[in-house]
Amino acid sequence: MQTLTEQKQAEQTLTEQKLSKLWARAEITGEWWDMYTELADIADVLDATGQAEGAELFAEAAEMALNRRIYQMRIAA
Repeated sequence: MQTLTEQKQAEQTLTEQKLSKLWARAEITGEWWDMYTELADIADVLDATGQAEGAELFAEAAEMALNRRIYQMRIAA
């Protein structure tokens, strides 16, 4: 049986893997607005379920994705 620490580390690893996959998809597609909304939604769900660390990670990533989208728009203008 896993200890609480081992379980938290496993959850953190899965969270980071999910975030990495999502970020890689946005890098390939350039769909930063979609990525922002998806990451923000995940952050909200994690926060609502009491997973503050994961929520903070996804919220920060959402903010970064939004900044990438703003950058894209400025370049295109």
